[in-house]
Amino acid sequence: MQIALFVLRFMGENVMKQAGFTLIEMMIVVAIIGILAAFAVVSYNGYVARAQVIEALVMFSDYRMKLLDVYSENQTCVELNNSVNETISTRYIQSAQIADVSGNCSIVIQFKATDVNINLRSKHLYFNIPANVNSTWQCRSNDISQRFLPASCLGV
Repeated sequence: MQIALFVLRFMGENVMKQAGFTLIEMMIVVAIIGILAAFAVVSYNGYVARAQVIEALVMFSDYRMKLLDVYSENQTCVELNNSVNETISTRYIQSAQIADVSGNCSIVIQFKATDVNINLRSKHLYFNIPANVNSTWQCRSNDISQRFLPASCLGV
């Protein structure tokens, strides 16, 4: 009987001592949460950049069709600047210009320097205008990483 009382008293004292967490345990938990948060922030920035590129491309799609119509009639890049007098300024796009890039008539989109993801600030996206109406637009960028672009675009 005395042994049973001793065991109960001993276990009771240990239970009282283990009521909270130690400082080391708390520091380990905080470190693990910090590591997980760092991965989450990097992933979140990537998702935001991709969403901003796609939103800019969707908003730009009407303009591309108008350009294709004018280009199919005139077949010159110079006539596009004269015929289509629209300025594109959206939430993320600062400017869109028509230029001759490497011998191809292209639309050059420049992202804004502020209010856009840091991975896209002041960077360019190029669309080569297809030779005929049934062709697809060739999308590429020399300064935006491929992971932020749609699969149809070629990036750095």
